[in-house]
Amino acid sequence: STGRHAIVESTIDHSLRPSGPKEGERLLPFALPFRARRGIEMWIEGADTSRKVFVVAEIGNNHEGSASLAKEMIDLAADAGVNAVKFQAFLPEYLSGGNEARSIALSKFHLTIDELHDLAQFAREKKVVFFSTPFDLKTADELSRFQSVFKIASSDNDFVPLIEQVAKFDKPMII
Repeated sequence: STGRHAIVESTIDHSLRPSGPKEGERLLPFALPFRARRGIEMWIEGADTSRKVFVVAEIGNNHEGSASLAKEMIDLAADAGVNAVKFQAFLPEYLSGGNEARSIALSKFHLTIDELHDLAQFAREKKVVFFSTPFDLKTADELSRFQSVFKIASSDNDFVPLIEQVAKFDKPMII
């Protein structure tokens, strides 16, 4: 257990597959609320997601690397009544696999940690929860300083070191 959350060794709802895991199938850890036996409960900044729909505006990297455009998007999302805004955070050099052209292309969609921190403060002023999906361990560490919930990208469901690191932050995690 990591405080309010427990690490569960499975990504498969075995009740939906009566045969259980296949022979040799690797089960990955993910975070579930500790009281999952009574139904999934997750609290995000005071909101009980088991009692009310929690609406997240997926901004992702649609800001195209512009912090001012990202602020406009947060404003629009807040005006629409969402509970949260979600971004994507990465270091281009880690995501590019050493390919310089890809790193340059990814840089066009990159916001720095300082910009993300400023956006998180702006979102709080708008009464909207801010969070960002990290794509690397260093970014996850940086985000843990100022965001209260994490989302693991679908493409990273098997990035066990990232999942384990985020679980250690003892914050809600969406996988």
